[in-house]
Amino acid sequence: VTVTMLDALAQGLTFGVASSLHCIGMCGPFAGYAGRRVTEAGLYHSGRALGYATLGGIAGMLGYGFSRSLGNGSDLALGAALASLVFGTALLLRGILGPHGLPLPKVVGKLGASMIRPIQELPGNMRAGALGVVTALLPCGVLYAAFLAAAASASPLLGSTSLVGLALGAAPALLLAQLPAGRFLRRPGPARALALIAGATLVYRAVMSLQTGTLSCCEPA
Repeated sequence: VTVTMLDALAQGLTFGVASSLHCIGMCGPFAGYAGRRVTEAGLYHSGRALGYATLGGIAGMLGYGFSRSLGNGSDLALGAALASLVFGTALLLRGILGPHGLPLPKVVGKLGASMIRPIQELPGNMRAGALGVVTALLPCGVLYAAFLAAAASASPLLGSTSLVGLALGAAPALLLAQLPAGRFLRRPGPARALALIAGATLVYRAVMSLQTGTLSCCEPA
């Protein structure tokens, strides 16, 4: 199936919107720390889109090389679907059991703290942009699944475009996280509900991909 840049962008937007509520809990603190002024918010989301675009381009380049060696990208497509299933199931369990029932590895918190520490010393606008770029490097199951999907496109341009769509799709939710309302959504109850929604989205996407043999949502095919 031939996929255009518009298709890749639309698919990324769809998945970004579907998983955006989960992003409030995971990336919301970064968005909030970036600042609430229009300039700071704009720089944060621009940096985040740039980071995602870079990751998508790298994924598409790796996928291209992999598909060239195999003659097709079917294994990459299967890997993207299985990744969605694994990460979606983990999010569902986290939503059902709560954060203490399925805690994140301590290395995640340490990694986030180590990345933020040098950025804290930067001026406001520079800090906002840098936090946006760093957000794309945080450990995240949703992002990993999207990364494999970008690799399955076997195109740096399409991979980059699909992850820009992912960033844009989740941007409205992260803008909300920069407001006082975002604090409520990061409380244990709402956070568990958001994890359930994001997990169900990933599992549904994986099951549909495995049943139909085609990539779904933000996965260009």
